[in-house]
Amino acid sequence: MISFLRNIRTNLILLPLIRLEYKIKSIPFKRALKVRQLVKQKLLHRIRLLEPNAHLEGYDKEFDIVVNLSSLKLLNPEIFDDHPPTFFYENLPEELKKLYSDRKTEYLERKNAVDILVEKVEKDTDVINLIERYNLLHHFEDSYLKKKDEADYYLSKSQKINATATPLKTNDLFALERSLRKDINKTRDAISDREAIKISLSIQNAGAIISVVSSFFLISGYLYNRLLLGAFDIEVSIFFTLTDYLASSIDAIRYSASGAVIATGSYFWGVHSASRKSVAQIEFERKKREYWPYIVLLIFIFSSIFAYIRNSIVFYNNVYIIILSATVVSAPWLAKRYFKEPLVTIFIIVFIFTFSGHMFVSLEKTIYRLKYDSQEKIERYKIIFKNEMPIEPSKLVLITGNSNYLFFLDEERNAVIIPKDQVQYITRITSDKKPNK
Repeated sequence: MISFLRNIRTNLILLPLIRLEYKIKSIPFKRALKVRQLVKQKLLHRIRLLEPNAHLEGYDKEFDIVVNLSSLKLLNPEIFDDHPPTFFYENLPEELKKLYSDRKTEYLERKNAVDILVEKVEKDTDVINLIERYNLLHHFEDSYLKKKDEADYYLSKSQKINATATPLKTNDLFALERSLRKDINKTRDAISDREAIKISLSIQNAGAIISVVSSFFLISGYLYNRLLLGAFDIEVSIFFTLTDYLASSIDAIRYSASGAVIATGSYFWGVHSASRKSVAQIEFERKKREYWPYIVLLIFIFSSIFAYIRNSIVFYNNVYIIILSATVVSAPWLAKRYFKEPLVTIFIIVFIFTFSGHMFVSLEKTIYRLKYDSQEKIERYKIIFKNEMPIEPSKLVLITGNSNYLFFLDEERNAVIIPKDQVQYITRITSDKKPNK
């Protein structure tokens, strides 16, 4: 029984406590390893930043190898030394020995390119500081493992760079890690900005852009009024001029334009952010299959079908989301396949389709409300005619208007067209007012 209790005490109490103590003591060592990797990562980015034509990893695989070898040459020159310190290869796993041998072979094949790059960056203040920190971290790790010769070697290397260098303490690791992560993100952003998609504004093209935009809004104004009034059997060509197409229903077009601008701006932000990613990161993300966009799209398609069958106004909202989603997905493919300047074309396609989709939805919702909603639910106006008219103004619902005419619906949902010169007064009725009868 006593033996049984001793086993329980040993296995359930003492051993877990010993493991816990070991884990707690190993935390500083593990953090030092992590921080040393961050130092190397920052050096890799610093080298790219100092090289004016360099991009993020994955853009040029040969240059990536040269950068990696240059960082090793700066941080671990012992790998390439024909006579390294005796301790360097002692107790080194065979996998690491082979890895170092491969790196040395790669270096000899690219010696000229690596040495030139090292010579360019080795006098940079940040690079010098990183080498010093890297050696101090090595000293911290070897001191933890009680390897005196190795620890003294790396401390002396640090002090050759900076005579006032002192061994790191555990508390120093936390501050150093935060600083390195912040610097890595900042340096990476600076490099990624070199290849980011940016808007190019040219004064020479301003006239052409204004001309295209004016034509686009003219066509939009025509289509909006043609579809809106055509739904009530009104022929717009009889009552509208070119200026009317631009001026009338401007609110609906303005809302559509603002929606398109927001959508285009959001799309540009997404493309700009994606262009700042490294080629390696983009390739990695492409391998990951994401099905949720297709699932969402299918949900809205089926929802639109049911809403259409039920004659619900929700149908138009679903159609707009489908148009927007399909545009974002198909715009890059269309631009690359059929146009010489795909980047510019992408934003034009996104703007046109989002604008058109937004206008279509707002237009169809307006027509739906005018046809099916009760007059109390429709926006009402107080109207006073100059002369006696054979119709009660309070029973009219305003559709739209232009410079010469106002277009109404009567109680039977029939179109009524009244010249503006016959209208003395018209104002919108707010929720706290009631129409005078």
